[in-house]
Amino acid sequence: MAGARRIVQHPACDQGTAQLLYWRLAPHALRRHPDAASAPARLRAAVALAWELEARLLAGDFATCLFRFDPTNDAGVDRTQASEEEARAAARPMPAELCAPCGPSPGAGESAALAAEALLERGCRTGDVRDVDAALRDGAWAGLSPARKRELLGMAVERDHGGVVERLVAAGASVRGARDHRTLLDDAPSVPLVDLLVRLGADAREATLALAVARGAEVVRRLVALGTPLGGLSRWGEPALYRAAVDGRLEVVVALVELGADVHQPRQQDGRTALQAVDERIAQLQGALQGNAPYDSPARTELGVFTSVRNALVTDRKVEDARYW
Repeated sequence: MAGARRIVQHPACDQGTAQLLYWRLAPHALRRHPDAASAPARLRAAVALAWELEARLLAGDFATCLFRFDPTNDAGVDRTQASEEEARAAARPMPAELCAPCGPSPGAGESAALAAEALLERGCRTGDVRDVDAALRDGAWAGLSPARKRELLGMAVERDHGGVVERLVAAGASVRGARDHRTLLDDAPSVPLVDLLVRLGADAREATLALAVARGAEVVRRLVALGTPLGGLSRWGEPALYRAAVDGRLEVVVALVELGADVHQPRQQDGRTALQAVDERIAQLQGALQGNAPYDSPARTELGVFTSVRNALVTDRKVEDARYW
């Protein structure tokens, strides 16, 4: 939030940039909080910035409007549509003016390119190879930046769309290397997709097992069989066994132990082992169940599990959180 605030407070900030930041803050989800003081501590900075941006955009408080932004088609996503729950909980009305595009209208060629890119993204999201083939025929791939190509390929990988992955690689996408410290193999959700990526050129030795534990025991076993280091550390210095234990992934813990993972291998940051993390988790959950821990406790466990337990106990989200927990 501090970085976003510095951007919008800069005198050269364009209205299109400000409107993009406003919608990326997910204002529909924040509308239940009429002001920052009424929001939970973890959301106050976002709520304050969202309503500050809203007021400035409505007042025309930006010197230029050179960059186009369409909230109904933000890389294929319509951000103006609120869910039923968001609409029911809203304590502030949504200004209709902010739902309209800003900036110069695209020319005919640009419109066609944007339409082809939106079709390509839809295909990567849904796995519809017909959309992908049509977009590739229309030249959607050639005009994209390397970062955007990697984003679309990663989208198809995360959703287990092997047919789309094959088409993008045939169009020139690379399955090697990392983006934001993650390789594509770290996000592959199934064994067939892991095998496909390796066949297309991905190197299992570059994958991080601690990042792949979220994909399940079979994926972890397959990566180790293909050469992913069993004792490798994540960017945060965590071994896979530690991450699996903290996340409560019992099947992955069993698989890693059977594969020979060192149960005493520490996390680099503080020397904690998986066994210590489990003991601490039990103590924290006991505190939560006894009602002795505050909602915003800094000691909550990774991935907000501690917060979810607290929600299930003291809010009206018991059914939803019980299912998650």
